[in-house]
Amino acid sequence: MDWFINPYIVGGMNIGFLLKSKKKYFDLIYGTKGDRNITDEMNRIDASLDFGFGMPIVIRDISFSVEVRYLIGLMKNKSNYPLFETWKSHSIQLIMGLRLN
Repeated sequence: MDWFINPYIVGGMNIGFLLKSKKKYFDLIYGTKGDRNITDEMNRIDASLDFGFGMPIVIRDISFSVEVRYLIGLMKNKSNYPLFETWKSHSIQLIMGLRLN
């Protein structure tokens, strides 16, 4: 089989933009539950440091790219919403794609 794998390390900064955020709730007194849109109460832009590894995979004439990244949030949540504590975002990303030559 004709294939080739060459791993690499990634690192740098990441800027994210919040599209939508919801909080699920359940009221024990009235027995109601639902979702509340809290997008306007959250930071719309978030910056983070990211690091991880990736590898291009070439099988015959087809090239794929696979990356795994860990993002560490740099900005604290500045929400005035009283039920939230101050927090920073952290995430793991799996990126897969077809490379166009």
